[in-house]
Amino acid sequence: MKDYGNEIAEFLYYAPGTADKRCALWPVRAGTTATKPGYSAGPKKIESYSLHFVSRGQVHLEYEGGSVVLNAGNAFCLYPMRTYTYRFVPSPENLEMSWLVLDGPGAEGMLDMIGFKPETPFVEGRPGARAQGTLKRILSLLRNPSPGDLSAVLRLQSLLYRLFAKLAEGRSEPADSEEAQQGWLKRSLEYIELHAAEGISVTQAAEAAGVSRTHFSSAFSEHTGMSPALYIAQVRLDKAKRMLADTAASVTEIAYSLGYSSVYAFTRAFKHRYALTPTDYRAAARGLVVEPSPRTEP
Repeated sequence: MKDYGNEIAEFLYYAPGTADKRCALWPVRAGTTATKPGYSAGPKKIESYSLHFVSRGQVHLEYEGGSVVLNAGNAFCLYPMRTYTYRFVPSPENLEMSWLVLDGPGAEGMLDMIGFKPETPFVEGRPGARAQGTLKRILSLLRNPSPGDLSAVLRLQSLLYRLFAKLAEGRSEPADSEEAQQGWLKRSLEYIELHAAEGISVTQAAEAAGVSRTHFSSAFSEHTGMSPALYIAQVRLDKAKRMLADTAASVTEIAYSLGYSSVYAFTRAFKHRYALTPTDYRAAARGLVVEPSPRTEP
C-alpha cells in the first residue's frame, strides 16, 4: 500500500498471455484503496470493464444518465469508453474499495447476466460482500504472478468464474418472461442435439432446461410444432440420415451408435418416418434409383 495523498492504495498490473486470451475474459489490473476525505476520481473513461466493490463507507457514483450513492457491500462497474466520476461521501467511516479490471469477448455478457448494464452500472443487494473472499484470492494471485505457467492461468480463470458465481447468487429470471423462455428453449434444443443419441428422456430434457415437465412439453410443442419425444426421435433420425449418406458405417453400427436397442428397432423407426429402409435410403443418397414403399402414417 502506498500513500497517494488523497488515498492509500495498492495497484496490481497483469499482463495477459496467449493462454489467458484463449479464454472468454481475463484480468488487466486490480487493487485496493482506503480513501481520505475529499477523495474524488474522474470524470474519466477507461478501455476495459472495471468492477468496484465497496467494503466500507459510501461512494457517490455519477455515470452517463444518472447517479447513485452506494454503500458497503454494493458493487458497480465502469464500462469501456463511458464517462464516470466517483467520490467519497462524508460519513462515520472512510471509503474503502477493491477493484478488478477485466477484458475479453465474454466480459460484458458475464456482467449482463449478473445484472450490470451500461445504463445502470450497479446492482442491488450486497454482491460485493458475498464476493470478498474470492476477490482476495484473485488479488493474492495477481500479487504473485507466474508468467508462462498454464496451471496459474487456469487457477486464475477458475477464481474469476467463482467470483461471478458469487455475484450471481440469488439471481434468476422470471420463468414466464419471454427472454427466460427463449433461454431455456435454446438450452433444451442444444441439450437434445448433443444427447439424443444416448437415449435421453423428455424428463431429462426438461430438467436440463430447468422447468417442469408439464410446462416444458406444452411450451416446447408450441415453439417447435412437435412434442419433445417426437423431436428427440427426429434428431436421432436426422443423425442417421447424415451417417448413411456421408459415412461408410454399417447399418448395424449406425443403429447402436444412435442408441437404438436393435437393428430391427432402428430400421422400423427409419422406415416408418421416411418410407425407406436405411439401406434403400443410402442407395438413393448415392444416386441409385430406389422405389419407395408406401409410407405408413402414425
